[in-house]
Amino acid sequence: MTAFYTGVQAFCAFASFCLTVYVVLRDTRHMNEQDERQKMAEK
Repeated sequence: MTAFYTGVQAFCAFASFCLTVYVVLRDTRHMNEQDERQKMAEK
């Protein structure tokens, strides 16, 4: 039972880490798109 609980904790930690990385990468890509649009608008 304890091993199962530890496994669930490890999975939750891994899942939240992956989610954080995904959100950061998505936000970074979104900001880059906005920057490119601003450059195009300035021309």
